[in-house]
Amino acid sequence: MEKWTENKAWYLVLPVVALVAFNAIIPLMTVVNYSVQDVFDATHRMFVGTEWYYEMLHNTRLHDALWRQFIFSGLVLLIEVPLGVAIALTMPKKSGWGTSTTLVLMALPLLIPWNVIGTIWVIFLRPDIGLLGHFIDHTLGIHFDYPTVPIEAWISVMAMEIWHWTPLVALLAYAGLRSIPDVYYQAASIDGASRWAVFRYIQLPKMRGVLTIAILLRFMDSFLIYTEPFVLTGGGPGDSRERSHKASSNERSAAEPEPPEAEASCARCSHLRQLFDIRARIARPRGAEVEAARSEREGSLISPARLPRFHDMKITITYCKV
Repeated sequence: MEKWTENKAWYLVLPVVALVAFNAIIPLMTVVNYSVQDVFDATHRMFVGTEWYYEMLHNTRLHDALWRQFIFSGLVLLIEVPLGVAIALTMPKKSGWGTSTTLVLMALPLLIPWNVIGTIWVIFLRPDIGLLGHFIDHTLGIHFDYPTVPIEAWISVMAMEIWHWTPLVALLAYAGLRSIPDVYYQAASIDGASRWAVFRYIQLPKMRGVLTIAILLRFMDSFLIYTEPFVLTGGGPGDSRERSHKASSNERSAAEPEPPEAEASCARCSHLRQLFDIRARIARPRGAEVEAARSEREGSLISPARLPRFHDMKITITYCKV
């Protein structure tokens, strides 16, 4: 007992505990507190208990979004993990400038922000200037309209996700391969083991730990994906790309009743909008108005030479003070 009470090293853990409590536990408890209340503003709130949980658990729209989310994450993992392992097996085994260059190039997609990834693929898939879009539309003759066709939207988002995160799986698998001692390969060479036997009985079992970490990380990241599909397809077409967290957010916003204070506020805003009437009138010179009237009577358009110039126009704004 004296060993535990006199060990001052435990005090060194207190800053870490305080940091974790501040960054994780307190925000989590705040979310739990909000989940059992209907918050109107900073001073008006109502305790609703498990009402929000009941609505979400019985919401078919959320169920469909969750089903699509699991399908998307499963398909992404089925492609990313084998592809990442295959890439790791082809990477250089010996240390040198070639290995360093390969690792840097593999890590480049991981350094790009999520919203930039979506913008890159928007340009990449455009049929007029995008490399892949032009190849599909003009060279292959396939009309690839991912913003409006659900299956093409799925293919586009999956290709973007695989391109973005497969390097992470490849780097983790490569780290697992580099940790295997050379004696295993020497013993396999002496026994005359084939390449497949080496991979099945030596490399794959040794990569089990890093592949488990890669699968967990990729499942969590793919399950929380939001920015890239929103930038690429706007979340559509329709609700074919709707995610679980987006569906729950939309349903909560639609299900929240408006309190009397909110209705009164909307009435005040409508009254203010009526009082604060902004009218913009583009006044043209008198000569231009005469020409327009004459042209309208003659049934023809005004020639470009007779149109008023930009510096001849003026904008008049009339407003009421509240």
